[in-house]
Amino acid sequence: MEERGKRLMNIPLVSVAMITYNHAKYIRKAIEGVLKQRTSFRFELIIGEDCSTDNTGEIVAEFQNRYPDIIHVIASDRNVGMKRNWLRTILSCKRKYVAFCEGDDYWHDLNKLEEGIQYLEDHDECGMVFSDHDLYHVGNKVVVRNFLKRLKKNHLRFPDIVDILAGRVGILTCTVAVRRQMVWKIIEADPYLHESDVFKMGDAQ
Repeated sequence: MEERGKRLMNIPLVSVAMITYNHAKYIRKAIEGVLKQRTSFRFELIIGEDCSTDNTGEIVAEFQNRYPDIIHVIASDRNVGMKRNWLRTILSCKRKYVAFCEGDDYWHDLNKLEEGIQYLEDHDECGMVFSDHDLYHVGNKVVVRNFLKRLKKNHLRFPDIVDILAGRVGILTCTVAVRRQMVWKIIEADPYLHESDVFKMGDAQ
């Protein structure tokens, strides 16, 4: 039993899904933000690299060589497009939970993963968590801290499920952690939503 317990402890609890294409300016910071997370559990980073034409692929390969036990790369010899890259990356996430951080986003809170996953572990009735976020404007280098808290309508600062479904406020993908089985059920329920190019985004569904 003790040996089985040790093996279970070595299995990652979370898959972090990261899709990237031509993100050479940002991908290093995105990967480092994941690797620096302080957690009481193991996690893995699944990177869907969509045949970038800049040196994104080389940077991703560099990190994979340095952290082969954490980083796994999903790639191909041709560009498959954002939707299909997202889908193949998500379907490669096999752990209990999935967290998201795309190649042009980054996590700056070192406890982000720990706090979100711990909430899900403690609340079986909850399928997904997300948080407030900062926005960085690349052009003028302005940072908007705690974007949701700055919204003028008080109820949108702490949105509920009705606000989200009605489109009154959005969820930023890189703040999300979710039960993997729930994501797969959504995909299986209507694959067309995730495969068709009619839908430009992959995360809203």
